[in-house]
Amino acid sequence: MQFNRDATTNELVLQMTTGKSCTGAKTQKRAYTVTADIEVFRALNTIIFETKATETLPDVFFENNLSFAITSGNHQGNIQNQNTSTGVSAIIEPKFFNCFAFGNGAESYKILDSIVGKTFNLGNRVTTTSAFDYKESDRFSDITYSGVYNSESNTNKLNEFNAGLLNYKNLEVSFGPIAILFARETDILALQEDKISYVLSGKNLLSDAAAGGAITSVPEVLGTQIARIENYGISNNPESFVSYGYDKYFTDAKRGAVLQLRGSAYSNDQLKVVSEANMRTWFRDLFNDSFGTQKLGAYDPFMNEYVLSSNEISLPTHDDCIDCGISQTRILLSTITPVTYCVNLGQLVGDVDINYAFPDVVSAVTITVTYGANTYTTGPVTVDGVLTFNKSSNSINQAVITITTTSVDFIDITVNCPQEQILNVFNISLTTNNDAGQFIHNEYRYVDGEFISPLSSELVEFISGATSPLVSQYSQFSGAQGFGSIPTNGSDVTVICNKFGFDDFTFDLAQNKFRYLRSNILYGNNTVDINTLLSLSTDITPINTASAPATYSAEFTMPSTADEYLYLIWDYRQSTSIELCYSTEDALDACCGCVPV
Repeated sequence: MQFNRDATTNELVLQMTTGKSCTGAKTQKRAYTVTADIEVFRALNTIIFETKATETLPDVFFENNLSFAITSGNHQGNIQNQNTSTGVSAIIEPKFFNCFAFGNGAESYKILDSIVGKTFNLGNRVTTTSAFDYKESDRFSDITYSGVYNSESNTNKLNEFNAGLLNYKNLEVSFGPIAILFARETDILALQEDKISYVLSGKNLLSDAAAGGAITSVPEVLGTQIARIENYGISNNPESFVSYGYDKYFTDAKRGAVLQLRGSAYSNDQLKVVSEANMRTWFRDLFNDSFGTQKLGAYDPFMNEYVLSSNEISLPTHDDCIDCGISQTRILLSTITPVTYCVNLGQLVGDVDINYAFPDVVSAVTITVTYGANTYTTGPVTVDGVLTFNKSSNSINQAVITITTTSVDFIDITVNCPQEQILNVFNISLTTNNDAGQFIHNEYRYVDGEFISPLSSELVEFISGATSPLVSQYSQFSGAQGFGSIPTNGSDVTVICNKFGFDDFTFDLAQNKFRYLRSNILYGNNTVDINTLLSLSTDITPINTASAPATYSAEFTMPSTADEYLYLIWDYRQSTSIELCYSTEDALDACCGCVPV
């Protein structure tokens, strides 16, 4: 085998010669020679095999070291800036990669382009959104437990309730909230509103496949819940429970019963309905007439008697407010206390309409609304109508509705949600050409009673130009009053100039000002409208310098009008001193021949 180069084509030719004998049916053994030419062609360009790129998941984000400013409400980018007025999106090129390029060669995803080398993966932290809906959980029928206590190892974790360990035992929700937990040696007696049950302590039972019975037990802090077959509970009267020896006594007002539970464990407890001893109707009537009052229980060891006292003290209750916008049919009874309930109106402010209607002919009905310190009433009414009041604060979100009558009546009533009041907030920054290229953060927030709104913060870059005044910021935010950073009527609004990060503009107390105006006129971003706005606006004084020189602020009270535009003005204009020449001879000498002293 040998390589030769063709002088004509300059191609590399591999010649292979072999000599082997060949036998055949009609041929004699002879030697033969085979010559093969192999041509090797060199590519004119580099051949690259590349996999097709695929888009990442829409909710996956890769973190990098880049940060971009927001100027006049537009996101800046390193390829293209955003322009909300023309609909142009910002384009950003991230600076992370997962391949190398060397010289004029191809990119490689392996270190040193080694065939057996490790691949180069993205090392940036990946985040994504969660589809899990986080909300408050009301565990009214769950049992939680603390850490362990061991005197021998001096370990005391009785005050440690680590929710990350999922240290909850969920009891049956349909049995109602837990009123009494009574611990015993092997189990915990759990008295819920509508059921008596036991929770094994320190073990859990395992049954056979056919649920024929327990075949073994395994260690567990809180094990299986075992409910009794009787349909009795403790209702809403945990104060009726008392224990003496093997006996436990309590009442079930919902079922008109007084109960005795005797035993030391779930396996030998016996339930006896004490009120069935010729006093069933008496206890039934007693509990019906005093269902919402206390049932105090005690045990007299001298007489071996369970002592029960029903008084007129109302049980503590927590009535959740219903949401606004829900229609209800209320039954009015003249023989009991007037109907009173709470309505959650939400955070928005505005007029609230209460629609009421009477399906039948009724006697005089009075509807009274208590909102904060104010009271509104319909007076005695017998026909359908609407009662309107103003929800003026987003720190007071509940209203109490009271309905009174002189006979048994029905009423359909709907407390509607507040009617949104849309407010357009304009952030305007006025600057001078000498400060072009500098940065500052404009911020504001409002306080309404106990409610503190989120801080609205926007980075402002001072522009250059020849117009006067020069508008470096003209941004608009619209929304319902009370939502987010949209201030409510009568609230305290604080306007802030905050210098942090790479901000380089310095606020001058002698020249810079804060101004505001609430109006029903829309002033555009032009010289005429801005000058008119300045002449009508009001200075916000005094300027707070407690956090100076980084932060300056001023506060004003939001006007309680129906005007839909609020203008917040940061006046950063500064005068520039210029030396002028003076001549007693003529104007030409003052202009061109005078030298300032």
